[in-house]
Amino acid sequence: MLRQFFDFTPDLFCVASFEGKFLKVNPAVSNVLGYTEEELLQIRILDLIAEEDKEITSTSRDGIKEGKPLTNFENRYITKSGETVWLSWTSVPVHEHKYIFAIAKDVTERKKSEAEQQLLYQEIDRANKDLEHFARMASHNLRSPIANIMGLFDLIDYDKLADEDNANVVRLIKQSTEKVSDTLETYINSLIRKDGTSKLLLKELSLAECLNNVKQSLNSLIAQSEALIKTDFNAFNSVTFNQSYLESVLLNLLTNALKYRKPRQQAEVLFSTQINNGKKQLIVADKGLGFDMEKAKGRIFGLNQTFHTNHDAKGVGLFLVKKHITELGGDISVDSTKDVGTRFTITFP
Repeated sequence: MLRQFFDFTPDLFCVASFEGKFLKVNPAVSNVLGYTEEELLQIRILDLIAEEDKEITSTSRDGIKEGKPLTNFENRYITKSGETVWLSWTSVPVHEHKYIFAIAKDVTERKKSEAEQQLLYQEIDRANKDLEHFARMASHNLRSPIANIMGLFDLIDYDKLADEDNANVVRLIKQSTEKVSDTLETYINSLIRKDGTSKLLLKELSLAECLNNVKQSLNSLIAQSEALIKTDFNAFNSVTFNQSYLESVLLNLLTNALKYRKPRQQAEVLFSTQINNGKKQLIVADKGLGFDMEKAKGRIFGLNQTFHTNHDAKGVGLFLVKKHITELGGDISVDSTKDVGTRFTITFP
């Protein structure tokens, strides 16, 4: 029975000498490395190992001979066909006969997956740095023109505006500009605080108040789309979060819901809260165009990813939403059906 296990197990079993030669191998070793058993018994083990791993492998083998246990040691082997495979070894010495009994698993696919993940993390980190650099430049460059616009509003004599409707339009433009200025200053101050402390300012926030701030900045778009915006904050209304981040999240989700509404239909958006497994969750659901989840799989919160043909779709909003939430320890998920609507679930930390 032990012989059958040795012959048919997918794991690699071998017996090696202290000098670094195979004395016995099971068929799995031959299958993975591509050599016959006879060929393997004639080759030094070190000659099969990738150049980059030879030194650490020799050091580990010396440790085994000194009685040190070896578990989950990973190194690369070069197969007969020239491919690289990763093996994870557990080995024990038998000093009486100067043998080493070893068992290994082929972990090549896992190592490939880890390498791909590392490349993805590096790309995300690069994108985050690029986006933050862009945000700093944009914030700095917008400061002066907005200050100039605010100065021009101070020069306007509203009493001399004969048409009251025009005067109201000017006041609304001024109010929107003031909101942009306040938001910009708050964001710049957040960046400054983050540079100084590596931490964002967190405080207890009212979801209703933050949403009202966002709605004021979008009053023209809301009126244009005749949007019906409902709220249900009965489960909870307050969260501990960064205000700039939270209002940015709400702004992007609401803007998307308004922009991607069904043609010639009133936009409908519901903001609601719930407690799920002890975690506070904010739900943002609309009855808009939606999108194909299968086609968008893995790309929904990616930078420069768009799922509609609107000319102003840039693929930045949802990336920012995800970044703001995850940076503070939260999470966000989405469920969408084409021509039915989209539902975002934000889980607060």
